[in-house]
Amino acid sequence: MSEDIQGPENQQSQGVSEAQGDAVKKGGPSGEAPAFSSATKVSSMAELQEKAPEVYQAMARGIAMSIIDQMKRAQERLKEKMREMYR
Repeated sequence: MSEDIQGPENQQSQGVSEAQGDAVKKGGPSGEAPAFSSATKVSSMAELQEKAPEVYQAMARGIAMSIIDQMKRAQERLKEKMREMYR
């Protein structure tokens, strides 16, 4: 089952869309049209990395930032609970 680059699995795509646009605008090494577009289908992250390395990098960076933000929020909640416990 293949998914669109902007499919439901990539709900963090709002931060990636600008990078996708930049990658599409750049085109190939000699200025020809890129080998992918927003309609390009991929079935795995490895395939995405092969077809569109800039999009893959932006997507991986967005996922990492999301994880870091979630961890920070969880740590803050835990700190607050610890403070409440020692009051």
